[in-house]
Amino acid sequence: MEARSARSAERIATIHMRRPRHALAFIALTLLASGCEHSDTTPYTGGDGSVPLAMRVVADSVWELRYHDPTGESRIRVRTQVPPMSDSTPFAFGTWTLYRVPGYSPRALLAALAVAHSIPDTVTPGSPADSMRLDVAVLAVNAARSRDGAFGRAGTGTWIVAKLFFADDEGEVYLNLNPSRGEAEFSVKDKDYGPVVLREIGRLRAGSERGRD
Repeated sequence: MEARSARSAERIATIHMRRPRHALAFIALTLLASGCEHSDTTPYTGGDGSVPLAMRVVADSVWELRYHDPTGESRIRVRTQVPPMSDSTPFAFGTWTLYRVPGYSPRALLAALAVAHSIPDTVTPGSPADSMRLDVAVLAVNAARSRDGAFGRAGTGTWIVAKLFFADDEGEVYLNLNPSRGEAEFSVKDKDYGPVVLREIGRLRAGSERGRD
């Protein structure tokens, strides 16, 4: 219990720390995200620290996320828990679940995430899994976003801004969702987390699929 409390306190502290260039910065409920809006058919070209996704609802609180570029297509699903947010509770912790989608490989998504994190696409994924439960910090709900990619305060738009924690906080990545527009994105929190993020998301594959081509 003490270890979990300490981990939560550390997460709260890191929310307000300065982020590296091309990552999201969180200062008093303001998120600075590099890049601009993308459509689901725009190939990821790297350089802005984010990976664009299309999203659609498939069940109550379950969304399918789709990444597509000329090399292929990846799909995963996420079950979310979005708690009520207010000025007195600017962020909250919860548990989300990622699922693999049968018939789709994470290979194309992993390659894009490698570019976003500025690392070689040579990370060996962990053992295959149909799903994985992740701790998450929900940082803003119904946030607006400006043309330069910055998120405004909660309650002024349609974005959900969250940070996913992998492997007991060994890796972190932002997952931003806009259900009303069918858009989402992974965004780099820290490039040093890249190998862990790729290793863990790479687990969402069929047991017969090799970890590396």
